[in-house]
Amino acid sequence: LQLSQKVSCTYRPAKSEDLSFALGGEYISAVYVETGQTVKKGQLLAELEQGNIDEQIEAQEYTLSQSQVKLKHAKALDLQKQELLCQSLEEQLQAAGQDTDTAALKSQLEAQRIEKSRLTVQYDNQIEALNDDIYIQNKKLSQLRQEKSRRQIYASIDGTATYVQQVEEGERSVKDERFITISDMETSVFVVKGEDCEYFKTGDEVDVVYKKEAYPARVVDAASLGLTEQEEGEARCYLQLLHPNPELESGNAGAVNVVLDERKGVLYTLAEAVKTAN
Repeated sequence: LQLSQKVSCTYRPAKSEDLSFALGGEYISAVYVETGQTVKKGQLLAELEQGNIDEQIEAQEYTLSQSQVKLKHAKALDLQKQELLCQSLEEQLQAAGQDTDTAALKSQLEAQRIEKSRLTVQYDNQIEALNDDIYIQNKKLSQLRQEKSRRQIYASIDGTATYVQQVEEGERSVKDERFITISDMETSVFVVKGEDCEYFKTGDEVDVVYKKEAYPARVVDAASLGLTEQEEGEARCYLQLLHPNPELESGNAGAVNVVLDERKGVLYTLAEAVKTAN
């Protein structure tokens, strides 16, 4: 003999991401995932037609690499020669005796110092120009890569594709419209709210019934799901599925039959059927 209570609950993946294209009106080139398929964070899931953007990126990468090589191997050969010449003249002046006419050496040294200053400015300008070119080329490359990424959808978390839009040949993208949903099936739960939470204790195992099918679940706390806060004024408890089903969708309503009291070895009968002997 049992006394039971039917408790309502609502399905939701503890963590899920709706993914969409950042561009609208573009032809959908390929979809690489199906509903129920496991994916890894960073995995390419779908993309729009790319045109010649890959060729543009490759050309820009080459141009950038050439500029970086120029900067790395930039040498101020003329400047180095001037430094050596100035050093040689200074040594000659130091070695000259008191009776030696050093006017010519001093004049020559001053002229070389002026030329050295000019070459130093020229070299600094050359390096600055190369750095400017590299900065601009990096910006262009970043823009091209961003343009390509806007035409692609990547998995933002590890999980399972619980929704993938069906695509017909020649179909175009719709900006920001849900195209793929990735759910962390390891933390799939049915949520019980309010006073009904008093019927459940962490560690209890129950069956959640949805569309006449029972789903074994275990009662877990919010922390084990990575949740730290509950909605203000409303208690919640979480029934984690032991065998996640990717066909379940957020908002599906389930129920748990909670046994409040149970008596064994008891015969149940209607009161009017009981007769008392005189």
